[in-house]
This record gives sequence, C-alpha cells and structure tokens, in this order.
Amino acid sequence: MRALLILHEGFEEIEAIAPLDLLRRAGIEVITASLTHATAVRGSQGLTVIADATLDDVKEDLFDCLIIPGGSGYRNSEENPTVIALVQKHAKAGKLLAAICAAPCVLATAGVLPKNYTAHPFVEKRLTHIQPVNVVKDGRVITSRGPGTAIDFSLKIIESLLPGYKIDKMADGLCFKDQ
Repeated sequence: MRALLILHEGFEEIEAIAPLDLLRRAGIEVITASLTHATAVRGSQGLTVIADATLDDVKEDLFDCLIIPGGSGYRNSEENPTVIALVQKHAKAGKLLAAICAAPCVLATAGVLPKNYTAHPFVEKRLTHIQPVNVVKDGRVITSRGPGTAIDFSLKIIESLLPGYKIDKMADGLCFKDQ
C-alpha cells in the first residue's frame, strides 16, 4: 500500500502529520510531496516539513490513497492544475481520496466531492451540505472536519486501506478512545 500526502504552503500541520505518522505505523508507505520545486514546506503554524519529493516527481504515479490536508493555504492545492489532475486521475482509477478541513474544496473543484461529506465550517458558504460529524466516508472518499478530527480521519484511512487491520489495538496504543 502506498499513499501520497500533498503538502502545500500553509498546510495545517496536525492534519498532515497525524495521517503521515499513523499510516506509517500501520505499515503503509507514505510519500510526502511539495507543490513547489523546493522540498521544504512551511505549515500554517510555522512548522517546516521536508517533503520526500516534489509533486512533479510523483505526478505520473498512481497511489492507493491521495491525502490532502487543509490549512490556511488549502487554495494552493485547489488552484494547482497538477493537483486537480491527480485527484481526477485517482478518482477515475477507483483509488481512495482523503481530504480534511477545507481540503474537500479541492475535491469539489476537481468534480469528485461525493454527496455525503464533511468539512470545516469555515467553508460552509462554498460547500453547503457539510455534515456536522468528525469523519464521513462515501464510497472511495473520506472527508473530515479539521485538526481535532485528524486521528479519527487517519484511522478511517487505515481501516479503508487495510481491511481487518487492528484499529482498536492501534487506538489503544495511542491512548485514543472514540468519544
């Protein structure tokens, strides 16, 4: 299993680091990719992450899952033609798409946002049917509300990619309990 985690300038750190960490703990290879030619990407709270690759390096690859965090710079992903093409290519191939916070807007721009989804209330003027729950899975798309739901989001991705994986055991090891 391989996942691609897109890092745009201004990404929300928790929304990127939680899935990166938890998917790797589950044995899923996660490649982080910067939208620019630089691999150092600064998050919305000032944390700089060194991406594994640039988007140009991996844009021809097909991954089992494409993950897009939100954050103050989510429009950097939404306005990037390569990101939109990647989202569409992965959707057409039946791959898992995962977007958190404002990133469901990227899926909407790509024309692949399903009927049932959630997102951060900040974007409710753009995405008018946001469900007020932590995580929604509709077909091959997982959406989540924001930084506080990043662990739920990550566990749902793992559960979807690795059916039968001991999610409860991982959650217990993290001292995380579903509320």
